[in-house]
Amino acid sequence: HGDSGVGTEVSVADLDGDGLLDVFAGSKKGLNVHLQGRRTVNNHEWFWGNHPSLKAFGKTPAQTVAGMQLPDGFRANIYAAEPDLQQPIAAAFDAKGRLWVVENTSYPEWSPVGNDRIVIFEDTDGDGAHDTRKIFAEGLNFATGMEVGYGGVFVGSPPNLLFIPDADGDDVPDGEPVALLNGWGHEDTHETLNSFRWGPDGWLYGCQGVFTNALVGKPGTPPEDREPLNGGVWRYHPTRQTFEVFAHGTSNPWGVDFDATGEAFITCCVIPHLFHLSPGGRYMRQAGQHFNPHTYADIQPVCDHRHTAGRGIRDFAAKENDLSGGGHAHAGCLIYDGANWPAEYRGRILMNNIHGNRVNMDTFERQGSGFVGSHLPDFLMAGDQWYRGLGLRLGPDGAVYINDWYDARACHQQRPSDRSNGRVYRVAYGETAETTRDLTVLSDGELAALCAYPNAWQRETSRRLLAERAAAGTVDKEAVLAALDDAMRTGDPLVELSALWHSHAAGILDEAEYVELMAPGTPPEQRKWAVRFAAELYPASPAVQRAMADAAGSDSPMVRLAVAASLSRLPVADRWDVAEKLAANGADAGDPNIPLMTWYAVEPSVAADPWRGLELAYLAAWPRVSNFVLRRIAAEPENHAIFAELLPQVTDKQRLLMLEALREAMTDRPRWPQPEGWGEAFAALSASENGRVRALAMDAALKYGSADALSLLRKTAADADAPLPERIEAVRKLASVADAGSVPTLHPLLREADLQGVTLDALAVVSGADTPGEVLSAYPELRPENRGRAVGILMAQRSSAAALLDAVAEGRVAKADLSSARLQEFAKFKDDALTERVVELFGIVQSVPEEKQRQIADWRKRLGPADLANANAVHGRRLFAKNCASCHKLFGEG
Repeated sequence: HGDSGVGTEVSVADLDGDGLLDVFAGSKKGLNVHLQGRRTVNNHEWFWGNHPSLKAFGKTPAQTVAGMQLPDGFRANIYAAEPDLQQPIAAAFDAKGRLWVVENTSYPEWSPVGNDRIVIFEDTDGDGAHDTRKIFAEGLNFATGMEVGYGGVFVGSPPNLLFIPDADGDDVPDGEPVALLNGWGHEDTHETLNSFRWGPDGWLYGCQGVFTNALVGKPGTPPEDREPLNGGVWRYHPTRQTFEVFAHGTSNPWGVDFDATGEAFITCCVIPHLFHLSPGGRYMRQAGQHFNPHTYADIQPVCDHRHTAGRGIRDFAAKENDLSGGGHAHAGCLIYDGANWPAEYRGRILMNNIHGNRVNMDTFERQGSGFVGSHLPDFLMAGDQWYRGLGLRLGPDGAVYINDWYDARACHQQRPSDRSNGRVYRVAYGETAETTRDLTVLSDGELAALCAYPNAWQRETSRRLLAERAAAGTVDKEAVLAALDDAMRTGDPLVELSALWHSHAAGILDEAEYVELMAPGTPPEQRKWAVRFAAELYPASPAVQRAMADAAGSDSPMVRLAVAASLSRLPVADRWDVAEKLAANGADAGDPNIPLMTWYAVEPSVAADPWRGLELAYLAAWPRVSNFVLRRIAAEPENHAIFAELLPQVTDKQRLLMLEALREAMTDRPRWPQPEGWGEAFAALSASENGRVRALAMDAALKYGSADALSLLRKTAADADAPLPERIEAVRKLASVADAGSVPTLHPLLREADLQGVTLDALAVVSGADTPGEVLSAYPELRPENRGRAVGILMAQRSSAAALLDAVAEGRVAKADLSSARLQEFAKFKDDALTERVVELFGIVQSVPEEKQRQIADWRKRLGPADLANANAVHGRRLFAKNCASCHKLFGEG
């Protein structure tokens, strides 16, 4: 049915993966017509392309909610929706229980000005749906994240982190937005700053993806004093007005939350989707390199699964992907810690799956200092292909609130097909007994008492209000202490930890009290946070350093991780004692976090004091970190004299550690200056009975350009009595350094069958004037599989290529040994006589058609260095996803 005629088979297809039909094709060969149209088939209307009626594919908010599949006992309702809401990209509750929503109508185009806005919704009668709506701010530019607090609103609006003041709380801005920080990138507009969240330590946290580059600082800060970020989690302290990169790496994180013990987790839009983060950590990157070239290894994601079967973006609805979890694109992160849902959901992590039109649910269990995240059955199935959940927040009632972008197009910087819609859903279990409370009217003691409240929103919000009052100098510390005293005696480690966070927020603990909490006997949940707080507030204190060294010997992995993560806050020269105490624990050798976190912290110390670094390398019970320490020492040429001095004196086991590190450190350049004393060291190493020691010593010697090493290799290569593997390796090493002096040694080896191949490879790199004659002379003795190598050597120069044709004419080289591709190479000499000889011997040689050559030359001219320098890699990636990903793979996609 259709334009191609009644009775003819037709098909519709979604070629660009945007969820819209864009091709209507008949079975007639070659028919593939892009259309915009409408058809009625069996009383159903179908639309494709950009037809104005396309929005008929979407559902009303009520229809979407009615079609949601949830576990037994759960129900969803509309909290807010169009026409009251459109394009909700982020949401947050204020201390009065009202929901603030950022509407981003700019995506995907960034511009210096915009029409984004912040809207406040309130549910005054507690029925789970908003009753009032007011606009707080308009005219924002590309607003992507938001959090409320400290007398205003923090807003992500690249290149700025803005603060919109509202000190009197009348929901009218007190003035223009203030840029607290700038330098945020926006070249990839779906990977810029996002997912604002208050942490248990009082910092404001957020995310940014790897394909957007930021250089963050306060306005006016010079570039050299700014913090670079292109993938990871950042944080900003609202009272100290300091910015830090909390963790580097991952992919496109779009969601951060904290478990009941304050451990940070993020969900990433691109697989793998789940990371556990520690401050100062460096994590597996989707693309690009870490800023610090001496990272050497990064921490891996914690998920043991993927929510996709690995199919391309066009196949996100395939059965395999559906069973896996719906697709690779995730947004939003919520670790449920509320009072409304059943107890078994507490601690489970939820995330939206954009392609899968659902909410995935994972669980995680402890593994050493880290976690393993495993897949649970999907929590919510939207039953609506336009569902594009972006965020999840826990409400005052213990229900979960989900902001839904709601559009036919999924992501990858596609322009929304309908900007007029958007929803916030509320998902609750049974009837919610909790009514919204205005926490701003509570006393300090009443706020402190909420540290034991079963719903996390009350605990988190009361903690922030105490911090705000402490910053203003109005907090009643005696009342806070009295309220927290009861909580600290409950015997519940999580309640007592919450009380510690409230104490920190209220500013009622001093250095001595943190140090006391760092001592043995303190529950590990509190001890780890005492370490982090003390190191953050008193980093240079000797008392804190001694307490950190003691805590490094804790029997709790979570405490040892806190020490490793806090070590970088100590002065570079003062990190050794703590690092050595950590590294002595062999039980942590296979831990996913502690060794690497220790390495990241101690690396600057090793660079500053290589001799002390050697002590750490030999004391450490972690072979991997020992290697990293030695590699870092070897990265500086001036330190190689240390190796030359020590290598003759140490055991072969220690030699191997040092030589492996030298080999890895020296891979980045072909030549290194030979250090003083190397000749004596090489002589001792060459006499070792350990073959691996001898081989690694030779590798280093060649990098140094050692004449002794070259002489030894030539001798080994020519020695007919030497083991064949050693002779082959000697030839390879001579070729690796293009040793011209080895050519006389190599020529005779052409007549040894087992050495022909490797020798020809070497002669292709380095050869003498008589090499073509030697190759032609040995040609009849060459094995068939080696003759192509020989022809390649002879084709390198015009004179030897002519000699090759003479050998063909005389029958010393078979015509079959020269392929069609080889014959075409003669054209590169631009020699008419040589070309005529080829035609005489072989006839007409097929060549690339002139039209193809013209097109190739044209593209090479059009895509010159200047064009490539200005290329848009993000746009190229989108083109790849659209046109190539069905067959090819890039950055884990496709």
